[in-house]
Amino acid sequence: MNRHSKSMRTISISFAVMIFRTGEVVTLDQFALHGRPRRFVKSEWSSGVTDQSDRRPLVSVIMANYNGGPYLAEAIRAVQAQTLSDLEIILADDASADDSIAIAENLARGDRRLRMLRSQVNRGPAAARNQALTVARGDWIAVVDSDDLIHPRRLETLVAHAERDGADIVADDLILFDDDAREPARPLFRGGWARAPHWIDAATYIRSNVIFGHLPALGYCKPVLRRSALGEARYDERLIIGEDSDLIARLLVGGARMRIYPDLTYFYRRHSASVSHRITEAQCVAIEEAEERFRALIPPGNDQVHLASRLRAASARRTLYYERLVAALKARSPGAAIRTLSASPSSALLLGGIVRRRLASLVPRRRRPAAIEPGRPLLVLSRQRLEGATNGSSAYLLSIVAYLKQQGFTPHFRSPSSTTFGRTPFIRLGAAAEAFASFEVRGGTRIGNVIITTDPRVLLRMVLGALDLVLFKLRVTRRLLSARAPYAVAAPLTRADRLFVAAQGAGLSDHVLFDYAYLTETRPYLLGREGRTLVLMHDLVSTRQQRFARIGQDDSISHLAFDEEAGRLSVADAVIAIQAQEAADLVAGGLTRPVIVAPMAAVVREPHPGRGDSILFVGSSAAPNRDGLQWFCDEILPLVRQRCPTAVLQVAGSVTRDLQGPPPGVSFLGVVPDLAPLYREAAVVISPLRVGSGLKIKLVEALSWGKAIVATSTTIEGVEREVAGCVRVHDDAAGFAEAVVTLLADDAARTRLATAAHGAARAAFSSEACYGPIVRALAPDDASPPQAVRLAAL
Repeated sequence: MNRHSKSMRTISISFAVMIFRTGEVVTLDQFALHGRPRRFVKSEWSSGVTDQSDRRPLVSVIMANYNGGPYLAEAIRAVQAQTLSDLEIILADDASADDSIAIAENLARGDRRLRMLRSQVNRGPAAARNQALTVARGDWIAVVDSDDLIHPRRLETLVAHAERDGADIVADDLILFDDDAREPARPLFRGGWARAPHWIDAATYIRSNVIFGHLPALGYCKPVLRRSALGEARYDERLIIGEDSDLIARLLVGGARMRIYPDLTYFYRRHSASVSHRITEAQCVAIEEAEERFRALIPPGNDQVHLASRLRAASARRTLYYERLVAALKARSPGAAIRTLSASPSSALLLGGIVRRRLASLVPRRRRPAAIEPGRPLLVLSRQRLEGATNGSSAYLLSIVAYLKQQGFTPHFRSPSSTTFGRTPFIRLGAAAEAFASFEVRGGTRIGNVIITTDPRVLLRMVLGALDLVLFKLRVTRRLLSARAPYAVAAPLTRADRLFVAAQGAGLSDHVLFDYAYLTETRPYLLGREGRTLVLMHDLVSTRQQRFARIGQDDSISHLAFDEEAGRLSVADAVIAIQAQEAADLVAGGLTRPVIVAPMAAVVREPHPGRGDSILFVGSSAAPNRDGLQWFCDEILPLVRQRCPTAVLQVAGSVTRDLQGPPPGVSFLGVVPDLAPLYREAAVVISPLRVGSGLKIKLVEALSWGKAIVATSTTIEGVEREVAGCVRVHDDAAGFAEAVVTLLADDAARTRLATAAHGAARAAFSSEACYGPIVRALAPDDASPPQAVRLAAL
């Protein structure tokens, strides 16, 4: 067992389960306190709540703070939320005049791992960190600034990297983001630095910190240090900026081994009060003097380290004269500018940065949607190919978005992955263009209501896939040779995907709707987000693989174990399930987030009993639909046509895309622009699903049209109560065929069933009944808790 996995004694103090039905909330809450005795540290700094346990934590997180109140709670909570819980948090407050202490004390009441040191005199971040180091007890020391954020897995990942690779100092890539979202978030590492880990020697590290240099400034990286390698080394308290890089350089010269990793797990906030992205003349002088002191420590023969230190000192001197030159130009003092240039001609080279920024300001920038200022913006993160209600998942998402729009939310669509295009180099938005205030897909350019990919590989895949399909349809080949396009919603997230979310989420993410559990991994990249997050589950994916295995089939979506899926779902503030059975399964499995049961809402029409020989199946190319259609055609339809030779099955949707040709009595219609004529004419609508069960889109759609429906128990799972008496249910081929034949032959029975279906749609699947709880979850202050029912009722 890892040391951090057995770090804290947990006292469970409550366990409650509430389950509500359609339009209800299912929730399980478990609270825990981490308890340890307290002690006070004797120091010239006053000390707050501490831990008296003799057992050393694995990691000591030291956080210097000065007037960080606006961001402090976020920074501390980000550390408290670490998956590595065997840690202590030492907040060294440097004589703050704001409410920082009150904020920290409030957070310490619920987490005794948080310790506080308080100075009566402002002495700078280096002094504050040194005071934290005097009381830190961890095997590892992690530096986190009080206005920054970190990924929940950051410490666990970096410590594991360091112990595996034998590093004494480790650091990760970071995302720099503006607090006001004026500039898009960006990473520190690019090119080869962003692709693989690197060992860093002293010379490379110092060169990277040359001011206005060409290497990534590794001094920005916040280190995690092995305590034994740190020894008695401390920060130079004469430095206001560059204190981290000075300490790391001294450790490297002393023999410590440093490794950096391209993981994007530190989030570096820039704001008006930040000091690290501004430099003064006094700070430039301090850096020069620090480099001079550092060179005295370099062992003989380290010429490259000497040279790197001189280059850094020279860059500080050049920056000092650059600041003087800029001041002279602003003051319109040509004499002072000439004297500055005479003293340091190279300082003029830095003026290129000003010129580039001025030129860039002349280029029109894409404006963010006006809706991000007033109103209630809702960011929808999805990787669906959302061209309209072309499949169940798309129909469900668009239905919810339309309702939320009616309730005053302004939805914005963002797909962080270029896999959304699949094999087709464009996406026709259709109804999706009207549902969203803005619509962007990474790797695509929007022209009107069409988004065109900028990736030529997609076009190549389309050509090869089309050729393969033609040969298959012509029976030149017996099977499709090319692999199906990756299932975009479940594709692993890439570095570019995460950066897209970080860049796009700012300003749009007052509230967030994750489409499928796979995207909740992006939540830490919604930097500085305030508001509620919901995840649209669609299907309980972890149960699908077993269902497919029982019928000897493979699922089309990547498998998730229940614990992994529950973990992904619990990242959001609440989960949206389409049916109550899956909600109950989540709660029974221990999910610690509220679950909203929100069935697909129906647009209720008049009953349409249809004509006596037409059977309709509507479905996308998802694996459950393909399996169900194949089962019906192979085993059920022959029994139906023995007794009703004129019966014809019409199949609409992309479910037929990978099938060679229709058997006798079957008509493959493909994707049709309007399903209304098919629903009006059909006598019986079938849903012969043997696996899946998550989405009830086509079932609810058929109910809303007032159709006679024959389905399996898999189809109605989770909505049995709502559809009782209005759907014929059979799981065996003979029974299914008998029900279809009876309804085709008996107009009165068909009409009664169609009328019952219409009544069920009107009673149980209105927009308010289905989606009202989602609105209340996004605005919890407006909600009154519904009455709880017993778990057994499900």
